Parts: sequence; C-alpha cells; structure tokens
Amino acid sequence: MKRIHPEQNKGIDQIAAKEKEKRFIESVEFFLSDIGPDQSSDLLLVYSGKRRATAISLRRFEITYEVGGLELESEERQAELYRQLVKQALDGEEAEKIEKVVQRIELSGMSVCLADPDITIQDGRCFYRPQVIIAKDKETMIQLRDAWNRQEKSRDNEILIGLLLGYPRTAVEAFASVSGKTFEEQERVLMDSKEILDEYYDDNTMAFGRIRYSRTHWKEELQQVREWKNEIKRMSPKIYKAVVDDFHDEREV
Repeated sequence: MKRIHPEQNKGIDQIAAKEKEKRFIESVEFFLSDIGPDQSSDLLLVYSGKRRATAISLRRFEITYEVGGLELESEERQAELYRQLVKQALDGEEAEKIEKVVQRIELSGMSVCLADPDITIQDGRCFYRPQVIIAKDKETMIQLRDAWNRQEKSRDNEILIGLLLGYPRTAVEAFASVSGKTFEEQERVLMDSKEILDEYYDDNTMAFGRIRYSRTHWKEELQQVREWKNEIKRMSPKIYKAVVDDFHDEREV
C-alpha cells in the first residue's frame, strides 16, 4: 500500500477546511436577508476565530394571546404566560426558519443554542424575537447563554458578555465602568465613533466596529476592528459590501 507523506495529508486537510469554510459562507449568505449584514459578518468572524461567540436576533413576528397585558398579572402568572408564548412561537410558522438557521450553523461544527427570546407587549399585541447563541465551542456557548439569560445587570456580568462576544477588553471595561451613569460621565470615558470617523472613513473600517471606544485605548481597539473588516472582506465580498452599504445608507439618513 502506498503511504501518504505527512505534507500530502496537510494539503488534503487544508483543501477540506477551505471547502468547509466555503459551504459555511454560502449558508450565511443565504440567510443574509433574514439576519442582516452586521449579524452575518459576526457569524463569519466567530467561524474564523476572530470572535469567540455572538448572539443573533431573528426577525420579530407577532403571536396571539388571549389575556390582558402581562404588566397587569402577578409574577407567577407572567412566568406562565411567558412559557406559553414561547411554546406557541416555537410551534408556529417561524419555527421552521429558526430550525434551518440553527441546522446550517451546526453543520459548520460550531455550537448553537436558543437564548431566552425577546418578548414584548405593545398596545395589546405580543411580539416575539428569537435569539440564537453561536460559539466556536460548547463551553463558550454555555457561558454566553447563561450570562445572556441572567437577569442581573451587574458590572461583572456586562464585562463577561462583552468579552465572550469578542469585543476589545479595554472597550468592554470602559463601557461597564460608566454603565447607568450620566451622559457627561460616559462622555469622559467613552469615545463616540463619529469623533474618529473622518480619519478612518475612506477604508470603511468604522462600518465593522459600531461600538463605543475607550478614550484611552481607542487606537488599539480600532486596530482590532480593522482586522475584523479585513477578515470579512477575505471571506465574503458579498457580506462585506452589504455591511459597508448599510453603514453608508445610515449615514445619509
């Protein structure tokens, strides 16, 4: 039997990895209109290892319920209604779309789970928005899911979520340090992207980093965003263009 040289094995593995990446990119591009440009680019960054995890929200849709507003009910009744609404939503017509998104992501080898959904009551109408947690590995997925579902708004939990989502540590810690404080206090610590937009506008870097930067480390944080931009451009010119076009459209409004 002819033996395969280790370098040949390496080449075969690289070809297989490229083909797997190509299939995943095609899957994300297929759902581009459902999850939007920004969330599509986040998925690609998790796949490539540039981000640890992400949480995507699917299209909001309406579901019916027979009782009055949740705010008028007891806490126990609210919890029961919430469970009923989730079950109804997951049994409804949108369930198939949710399952298709999850299945395609799972085929890539990443870990996926549903987070607590966003359910809102407005003028007697109930809206449901599915939220999906995606991570490179199961441990990170569980960490983000638990932190995401946690009701507490503590500084430690905010930092944990930010780091698991792959944002720059300095930006995450700066944001958490002034969370809930006055606008003036936040402005002393955080830098709005518009303050540095002119310098970096031409290469579209800002389109891929719509975050609040720290005033002390914004250059290093922006360098990480630039790496995200370059990775998206390499992986999917289609999604890259969609993110940039969306960013420019918002600026023109």
